[in-house]
Amino acid sequence: MSPICTHCSRVQQWECDENEHMNAQFYADRFQQAAAEFARVANLVRPPDWEQRLTLRFHGEAQAEQPLVIESALIEDYPQGYAIGHRLLAASSGQLLASTIDRSPWQPQNLSIPSRPFEPRFDNPGENPNADAPKTEEDALRAGGFASGGITIGPADVDAAGHCLNRLHVGLFGDGAAIAWQVMELSRDVLQSHRWGCMVVNLSMVILSSLKPGIAVKQVSRIVKLRSRTVTLRHDQFNVVTGEPIARSLATGLLVSLDTRRAIAFPPEINLNKYEYLPE
Repeated sequence: MSPICTHCSRVQQWECDENEHMNAQFYADRFQQAAAEFARVANLVRPPDWEQRLTLRFHGEAQAEQPLVIESALIEDYPQGYAIGHRLLAASSGQLLASTIDRSPWQPQNLSIPSRPFEPRFDNPGENPNADAPKTEEDALRAGGFASGGITIGPADVDAAGHCLNRLHVGLFGDGAAIAWQVMELSRDVLQSHRWGCMVVNLSMVILSSLKPGIAVKQVSRIVKLRSRTVTLRHDQFNVVTGEPIARSLATGLLVSLDTRRAIAFPPEINLNKYEYLPE
C-alpha cells in the first residue's frame, strides 16, 4: 500500500513554545489524527482493550504558522505483522520534521491487507518503556524518581470514541522533562541567561489503558542516564485511585544552543556522578 496523505494543518501560535517551535504534544496530536484517518481508509479497527506502542523521532522543528502534511503507510517491517508509519513534512519544502512508527494492535478488516497476527514491539530494547518498568508509584519513587505532575481527565481530553488523546500523555511527559532539567540544575533562568534550550529527539511511549473523564493521573519521572550531550528520561503515569500504571515513556533529550540550534555538551557544574554517566 503506497503512502497516502492523512493530515494537513498549520502550526498555531498557541501550540508553540517561547521559541515559536511546536510543542511535542501537538506532534503526537497530529499523528493520532493521521492514524485515525489511515485506519478509516485502510479499514483497520482498534480492539476494545489494547496497548498502544509508539516511537516518535524528531528530525526538525515545526515553526509557528508553518503548513504541515502527514503521509502514512503500512510497513512490513517484521515477520509477524505490520506497523503503521507516519512522516510529518513541511508542506512547502517537503522537509521531514518528525516521524513515528505505530506498533499498536490495529486489526485489518478486509482482504486488501493480509490478515496476520500483530506483535507489538520496539526495535531497540533500550527504547522499550516496558523494560524494568515500575509496577507502582512507590516503586518508581524508590528507584530514584520524583513527582513530576498530574492531571484529571476532562471531557475535552477524549476523542469521539471516549479514548484519551495522546497529546495529554505527551504533554505530561513534557512537564516531567521540564522538572528533570531543574533537578539537573538547569533552571529556566540558567537556560535563558546562556541562550540554551532543551529539545527531545526521540520518544518511545506505551499507553496501557484508555482513560475516561474524571480519572486522576499522577506522574513520576527519573533521570535514567546522562551522557556528555544526551540525557535519557523515564516517565511513568499512574491512576491515582487504583494505583495501576497507565502510560510509560523513555525520552532522549539534548541541550542545544539557541543561536546555532546544535547540541552542546552539558556544563561542568552538573554533577555527573549523581547519574549513570556514560561518555559519548
